[in-house]
Amino acid sequence: QALCSVGNWELERDTAKMTWSIEVFRMFDRPESLGVPDLNEAMCYYAPESLERTRDAFWHAIDTGERCTLEQEVHLHSGEVRHHATVIVPLPDASGRLRRLFGTVQDITDRKRLELERSKQLGHVADLSRRLVMMQERERRRLASELHERASPNLAALQLTISNLASALPPDVLAEVEPLLDDIDGLLADTTAGIREISTELRPATLDHAGLLPALQDYADLFGQRSGIDVTLDIDDFEAALSPNLQSVLFRIVQEAL
Repeated sequence: QALCSVGNWELERDTAKMTWSIEVFRMFDRPESLGVPDLNEAMCYYAPESLERTRDAFWHAIDTGERCTLEQEVHLHSGEVRHHATVIVPLPDASGRLRRLFGTVQDITDRKRLELERSKQLGHVADLSRRLVMMQERERRRLASELHERASPNLAALQLTISNLASALPPDVLAEVEPLLDDIDGLLADTTAGIREISTELRPATLDHAGLLPALQDYADLFGQRSGIDVTLDIDDFEAALSPNLQSVLFRIVQEAL
């Protein structure tokens, strides 16, 4: 029992007399010289929530004759907190009447400590992931804004300049270079459309200014135009206010799905 940190106890139903193994004394940090506590004193070791669960488990085992398993938080007299896993097994006599309860207790303090540390680590990873997503969205927003505010006006100005240049050319010269000017004009238009698509992929301005639903509709329309695939957006009406981070996540899910 000491090797496995498992002890056992027995409780006589009629007399409420308990017996403990040596390992149970050790797990409750109780000197053997004090003897086995009565049931009420034994219950004082448990934290309030564990106390209620323990009582319910005892009565369930007595009333139904079913085996019960539960975890308990134990407060020792030294102030130390431990965690136990207890199994309660009803033992009826030959006539079927419940005479005794047999139980095993295992110290799972180390396991609970590891579970708590793992939970904290998972919480740190989740928090780091949220921060990373927020940083990515901020960077996407910045790049999309710079593309829209810098590149697009310059391309529009260049297109206007080429148009003015074509108007200023003599007719004979214009006739020679007009195919080249048409190619330049088409290339500028294609570049402008490409920048608009890249900006939308990075971070659509509609998402920040109009919200999730208009941004999804605009993206679905753009995707349909680009791919030739008909996209139908079916969204139930709802009035719940969504945080900017949640809107970004939902938009990225739709984006990745398409």
